[in-house]
Amino acid sequence: MGSPEDEPEREWDGLEEAKGTETLHPVTLTQNFWLPDTAVTQTFWQGVMGNNPRVFTGNPENPVEVERDHAQVFIDRLNYLFPGLQANLPSKAQWEYACRAGTAMPFSFGANITPGTGQLCWLLSLRGWRKGFG
Repeated sequence: MGSPEDEPEREWDGLEEAKGTETLHPVTLTQNFWLPDTAVTQTFWQGVMGNNPRVFTGNPENPVEVERDHAQVFIDRLNYLFPGLQANLPSKAQWEYACRAGTAMPFSFGANITPGTGQLCWLLSLRGWRKGFG
């Protein structure tokens, strides 16, 4: 877990010339986990929460843009409505495992964003997970 020192946009400690403070280290996931491959839409959010905190209007199938604390409230409410679901936000280790897919690259498809991977990266950035969400 963590990123190589030469990876662009790795954890930054605020100093202009710093390389960040994270350390590349092995992590063992001891339990299976499920990570949905779709964003929570405004329609889905409204069905669970009764409101729509949308920033971008015009299409209720657009993803919801919320902070982690609000996402956790959504998850708690979803689990209340559907007992046994056991939905949760991924840990940093789970997210990094899913994103890197066993590689040392920033993404499972490599180090660079191409036109074919742009939509995936856009969704990841909307979720905020690429920059430490988890």
